Order: sequence, then structure tokens, then C-alpha cells
Amino acid sequence: MLHIIMNTETISKTAAVQIAGTILKQIFSQDSRLKFVIKQKSFDSDGTLQLRFTNPKGANHVSISLNEMDTYDMQFHECRILKKDPYIINEIKELVSGIYWDSLADVIKSNVEVLD
Repeated sequence: MLHIIMNTETISKTAAVQIAGTILKQIFSQDSRLKFVIKQKSFDSDGTLQLRFTNPKGANHVSISLNEMDTYDMQFHECRILKKDPYIINEIKELVSGIYWDSLADVIKSNVEVLD
């Protein structure tokens, strides 16, 4: 299930769904095992795909957006909720720009240690 997150960009909801869906298809066509480690999927109103991973070491969130050069920009986050002091830590671990579709899964696997 995909959840929508509102953003300031204005494109149609249909276009945002298509962009996010295309990114997912491209990732899964490269490594279908990633389907089993993604805990949550959501997308912004501009089509930016947000993925949350199960059992991660380090980064456990990635935002993937289509840029004006028809390549992808990826932002990896480590997001944790601390039980002792209930607040969220959201630290940017890596920014990667200019990724072609056929490298999406490799970049995810190199930044999120979820697969052997």
C-alpha cells in the first residue's frame, strides 16, 4: 500500500502515482528481493518515493525523486524513535544525485545493509 504525503509541488495525483510506481518497478526489476525488506512505501504529491526498510543497519529510509535531467536523486536517512526520551532522530546519511534507473537497486543496497 502506498500512502500520499502532501508537498508544495503541484502535479496531478495520477502523475505522482505513475512516477512513484515507475520508480518501484525499476527497483524491483533489478532486485526483486527488495520487496521483502521494504516495510513501508509512500509518495509525495510530486512523485517522490519514500521507502522504509526493516531491520536496517544505519540508514533505514530513502527518498527517491525524479530530477529535471531524467535521472534520480536519492537521500538516505537514519530515522529512530528513542524510547528513553521520546523524540525522533532523523539524520541524513547520504545524498546521491544523477542516478540512472538501472542503478537504483545497487545504490540502495550499498547504502542500506538489508540484503546479503
